Amino acid sequence: MSATLAMQSKPAGAEEPQGAFIEVQGAKLWCLDSGGSGDVIVFLHANTGSSETFLTRQFPAFTGQGFRALACDRRSSGKSSPKSVDADGQGSVAGDTVAVLDVLSIDKASVLGVAGGGFAALDLAANYPDRIDKLIVGASNGRIQDKEIQDFRSAIAIPGLRDLPSHAYRELSPTYRGLDGPGVNEWERIETKAHFEAKPQKERTPNTFEKLSTISAKTLVIAGGADLLAPPALMEIWAAHIPDSMLVKMPEVGHAISWEKPEEFNAIVLKFLARP
Repeated sequence: MSATLAMQSKPAGAEEPQGAFIEVQGAKLWCLDSGGSGDVIVFLHANTGSSETFLTRQFPAFTGQGFRALACDRRSSGKSSPKSVDADGQGSVAGDTVAVLDVLSIDKASVLGVAGGGFAALDLAANYPDRIDKLIVGASNGRIQDKEIQDFRSAIAIPGLRDLPSHAYRELSPTYRGLDGPGVNEWERIETKAHFEAKPQKERTPNTFEKLSTISAKTLVIAGGADLLAPPALMEIWAAHIPDSMLVKMPEVGHAISWEKPEEFNAIVLKFLARP
């Protein structure tokens, strides 16, 4: 996939992430880049929200440990254009991510995907193994096509949940909504500002148990005990098909796992990344 640079490089050790557009085939992606010369970690946001969800809750923790943090708005959200995608998704998030890495001359990176970003993270790890260092997936059903997962999702589906006026009811846990009103308001502000004029981009190839078995990257899977869409038992099923994987559970956390308890979430991920 061709790509051209649309941002100026930042000096090594830069602390404040800068936003700029990066051109990939058929789109301009808005990306936040902390810069610096450390190991790179790429954050892939959920189908709700945008790269902004990582800006204050993940970027400082990871740059503080020497990482270069990178997060882009996918084609159908935030500031990226086009603001809609065709039936085929105009490419995959995985393909777009690799194009961005090429523009920034990044050979290899760890990748962290939350919820819908987890779909893309698995797709990226399976299709571009030479570009992945370590893989982290949080609070995601993986959009696994196998019947066992599809039946599980049907069994736990709550009628009318997706039709409620705010996505917060399905994304954020009751505990979080009850205890952190300002955090809920900020999450809803970001979610409302992101546009959803079309279905999310599809994976480069469908995610299946067989596909997961080909992933060679060391993988951390983090499940939220209060997740209505991807509970731990569901995530355990598909995670077991990744050869070198481990699963950690965070109690009383919903689908927005990296948002609700960022300190705990970040600590778990940083400990995993520090392992040889």
